[in-house]
Amino acid sequence: WVDLGSSCRALESGGAIGAVIGPLEAAHREALSEPPMRFAAELLLARALARGGRHEEAASRLRDAAGRSPDDVDLWLRLGEQLAVAGHPAEAVEALDRSARLEGRGRGPVDYTTVKAFVGSWTGNARWLEEAKARWAPGDTDTANAVFAGSLDALWAFCRGRWADPAFSAGRAEASSTPWV
Repeated sequence: WVDLGSSCRALESGGAIGAVIGPLEAAHREALSEPPMRFAAELLLARALARGGRHEEAASRLRDAAGRSPDDVDLWLRLGEQLAVAGHPAEAVEALDRSARLEGRGRGPVDYTTVKAFVGSWTGNARWLEEAKARWAPGDTDTANAVFAGSLDALWAFCRGRWADPAFSAGRAEASSTPWV
């Protein structure tokens, strides 16, 4: 874990992937051959790349990891995030939709809904926003859930520059899961 942490710091600071990850994998081949350890390492390494502004490289690493572990919801969700930030919204939505099909394996709909709503709002794709809201709708049975759903409309209005949109005042009762409102 110490070596993994050092590798993450090196990647975040601009270190070359091969020069950083090669020695890590060589030194810890046995530990990294265990799926849970490999999974944790991949997520941490991709996060380090992303924190260093290397979103294409993070997406590539996550894509490879998802290929090895296609039933892991977290890999698809994080891949969707990185593809979106790297400027590939259609691919991001494909990865997010893949994560949604795997929900119930340790993760509910809030992450998928939030990320897909962001991608739809950033790009102006109302269909993606509506798909995100529809995914949330079954959970929309109490006040906190309704506030969350309303916050997605405020997000859309903000990203579209609709400053007079009533969604802004409707979102004043902030949901704890949407501090960005």
